[in-house]
Amino acid sequence: MRCKKNIILSLEILISFYRNIISHLTEKVKIITLSLVIIMLSFANIALCSSNIFNNSNVSALDYSSNVGIGFTFNPTLSVNISPNDLIIPNLAPGTTSDSNIINVSVATNASHGYTLSATVGDSLHNNTNLTHANNTDIFSSIAMDANLANLTTDNTWGYSYKNNIATTPTWSSYSGLSNSASKVLFNTDNNSSSSVDFKIAAKASETQPSGIYTGTINFAATTKPIPKTIDDIAYMQTFAELDAVDLASVKSSMTLNSAYMLKDIRDEKEYYVTRLEDGNVWMTQNLDLDLSHDRPLTSNDTDLNDSSLSGAYSVGYTYDTSDNIISWTPKNTTRDYQNNTGTAWVNNNNMAYSLDPGEWYWDGDDSGTTACNYLTTACDHFSQTQSETNTHLSIGNYYNWSATIASDNGSSLTASTYNDVTLNPQNSICPKGWRLPTISSQSNIVSGSTNEFARLNYLYNSGATNTDIRLISSPLWFVRAGLVSSNGNLVYSGSGTGYWPSTVYGSGQAYYLDFSATNVNPTNHVNMFFGRSVRCVAR
Repeated sequence: MRCKKNIILSLEILISFYRNIISHLTEKVKIITLSLVIIMLSFANIALCSSNIFNNSNVSALDYSSNVGIGFTFNPTLSVNISPNDLIIPNLAPGTTSDSNIINVSVATNASHGYTLSATVGDSLHNNTNLTHANNTDIFSSIAMDANLANLTTDNTWGYSYKNNIATTPTWSSYSGLSNSASKVLFNTDNNSSSSVDFKIAAKASETQPSGIYTGTINFAATTKPIPKTIDDIAYMQTFAELDAVDLASVKSSMTLNSAYMLKDIRDEKEYYVTRLEDGNVWMTQNLDLDLSHDRPLTSNDTDLNDSSLSGAYSVGYTYDTSDNIISWTPKNTTRDYQNNTGTAWVNNNNMAYSLDPGEWYWDGDDSGTTACNYLTTACDHFSQTQSETNTHLSIGNYYNWSATIASDNGSSLTASTYNDVTLNPQNSICPKGWRLPTISSQSNIVSGSTNEFARLNYLYNSGATNTDIRLISSPLWFVRAGLVSSNGNLVYSGSGTGYWPSTVYGSGQAYYLDFSATNVNPTNHVNMFFGRSVRCVAR
C-alpha cells in the first residue's frame, strides 16, 4: 500500500508541476514532456518499492550488450567494350588506298567526375607503331601527321580516323598517326554518362610491297577522373607546390573571388589569410612573419628555393645536396627581436640578410593621422596588440631587407639582367614553397599583363590612382602601413606609410618596391636594398 501512495503522490506533484509550465509549451511538447516524466518518476518509485519487498537484499540489474559488425564494399565501375574485336582491311590492292571496317568503342562508369578514352599503338608484344608482315621485315608505318584518306599518299603507311557521340554533329576526323608512347585522347568527359567512339584505319600500299598479312595492336584505355581538389582540401601553404596544373586550377576556381581563406606555413605553423584576387592570382593578404635564424636552415622542401644553378656571388650561402636535390640556405644573421632585445643589430648592408621581428603587433586600422611613428623608442597610436577577427589581416609581420627577402647573402651583386623575375621565372625567396615574390617593372598603371603585379592590383582595386590608398588598406587586399626599418635601424613611418618588396632589381644596390601612404601610391619606386620592408607572396 505504501508503494501505491508513493506513486500517487509523485503523480500529483508532477501534475502540479505540469500545470505551472503548460502555458509555456506547444501542444506537441506538452504531450511528450508529460509522458516522459511520468514514466521516469513512476519507474523510480516502483524500483524503490521493489527494494522494500525484498527487504534490501542485493538486486542486480541485468546488462546485455552485443557487437554487430557492419561493412560494405565500395566498387567503382569502369568498363570498355569493343565491337567487333578486329580492324581489317580486306582487299588492299597494290598502289591504292583503302580503309577498314568500323569498330565501336564504348565506355561506361559510375565515376561522377568523368573519364577519358585514349588510344596508343602496341602492347607488351607489339611495342611499335608499325603493322608488320609475318616475315618480321616488311611493314606499314604509322603516318606522322594529320591527312585526309585521299591524301594518304606515302606508300606503305597507315593511319586512323574516328568520330565520337560527344560532338553535336559527329563527323569523322582526318586520318592521323598513332604513337606508342603518347596517348591520343579520343574523348574527355566531366560526367559519368556513357560515350562511344566509331573507329577505323586506312592504309596505302606500294606496287612492290610483298603480299601477306600485316598485323599490329591498338590499345584503348579509359581512365576515370579523380574528385577535383578544392581549397577546403588544403591546410598548408606548401601544398600548393604539390598540385599539378589541373588540381591547381581546380583549387583556385574553388576560392570565392575576394574572399579570404586561412592556411598554415609548415615551417613554423603560423597562419595566414590568402585570397584569390581579381588579377587571377592567389595572394597572401597578411604580411609574412617568418623569423630567420642562423641555426635553422631554409630548404627547398618547404621554402621557395628553386634555382641552385646560379653561380658567382649569388650562390654565396647556398648548399646543394645532389643526392636528394635539396637546396639549403642558412641566414648568417638572426632575426632582430625587438620585444626581447635579442638577435643581431640592424646594419646598413646590401649584401647581408637582415630582418626584424617587432613582436605580435597589429595595426588598429586608424586612418586619421599620418604622423611618423617610431615604436622602437616610443609608443605608437596606430598599433595595437589586440588581435580580433577583423584586424588579423593587419598583422605587422616581420621586416626584411632585400637580400633576406630573396634568400641571398649577396643581394647587391645582382643586376636586372641576372635576377629580374618579370617573366615569373623560378627564383629564390623566403616565401613558402609553391609561392613566390610579386613582380614590379617600370610600368606604373597596367591594365593587363603581369610584369608589375603591384601596379595591376592598384589598377583593379584603386582605379590606378596615385593619390589615395584607401582601397589598398581595406578588404580584400588589406595592405598594412607598417612603416619601414630605416638606415639607423629604427622603425619609422609606421601607421603612415609602407613598402613591399618584389622580386625585381632596379640597379646595383637598389630594388623596386611598392610605396604607398595616405596621400601617395607609387608601384614603381626604388630604394637601397638595406632598408627593412614588408613581404607578401603569390601562389605560383
